[in-house]
Amino acid sequence: MTDTTPAKPLRRSEGFFGLHFDLHPNAKDVALGADVDEANIRQLLERVRPDYVQYDCKGHAGYTGYPTVVGWTSPGIVKDSLAIWRKVTREQGVALGIHYSGVLDKVAITERPEWASLNADGKPRSNGSTSTFGPYVDQLMIPQLIEVCRRYDIDAVWADGECWGVELDYSPAALAAWREQTGLESAPAKPEDEHWQQWKDFHREQFERYLCHWVDAVHEALPNVELCSNWGYSSFVPKPVAAKVDFLSGDFSALRSIDTARLEGRYLSSVGMPWDLMAWGFVWSGDGKTINNLKSTVHLQQEAASVLMLGGGFQVYYGPTRRGYICDKIID
Repeated sequence: MTDTTPAKPLRRSEGFFGLHFDLHPNAKDVALGADVDEANIRQLLERVRPDYVQYDCKGHAGYTGYPTVVGWTSPGIVKDSLAIWRKVTREQGVALGIHYSGVLDKVAITERPEWASLNADGKPRSNGSTSTFGPYVDQLMIPQLIEVCRRYDIDAVWADGECWGVELDYSPAALAAWREQTGLESAPAKPEDEHWQQWKDFHREQFERYLCHWVDAVHEALPNVELCSNWGYSSFVPKPVAAKVDFLSGDFSALRSIDTARLEGRYLSSVGMPWDLMAWGFVWSGDGKTINNLKSTVHLQQEAASVLMLGGGFQVYYGPTRRGYICDKIID
């Protein structure tokens, strides 16, 4: 008699090969999840056999791809994609993680301007950077992560838009913290100003406090969910690991992938934690809008080899259609 019990998925930190799909839902989406189909997902998982999949949850636009009661849901949801992915990954014994934008959240700072990181002119950052000194992390990020992980029994969180999304912050909360810590009445506005390096280090220290805070809060609520902050404790944050993240990860530069792999792989292999690097499975034009074509097998093999030779895990990022379908060419 054949045992049909699904295999127990590997923990995310123990997974070696994974797939990553993100869509960055926005206010203009009209058909999110419309073509998400159990058979399509099953075909992908049975042929490719990843240890884990990281699927879309919330991108830099700030809208969620699932119905949230905490923040702002994209108006274009047709079917609950995460529910379908959870059902099929569970039956296949594959861990399910989510892609979630942390510091970067454009709709949050639009709807709650007091959550924004401000530039020296007092204007919100155009990239959607929230203030790590403000209430965003407690009022939206932590409760939303707990919400989605509980609702869909999520195994891991790959938090995007983190250390590389932080900006020097001139918000009232940041300036008050600066005055309290340094006794200085004003903050430098440009590199030639006095205390510029101190001002930058002040923000680096604050980012790590923010990171430790949300990681500890989510771990306390959901101790089995594994957490990662994209590019945390890589060459982007070249310091000893302080936050209780469960694994380290980062996505290659879309246009300089091998250079990224060579540098970051060597750095991460020396940190002493589980780590992986993510290739982009497609060629990007660099204008932020145009996806040109899928990379060839040999192209991806070269990128994978740069990681494997250093002992890291490897994952590949693809974009489904806006309706959520994974095309045969990607599966092949």
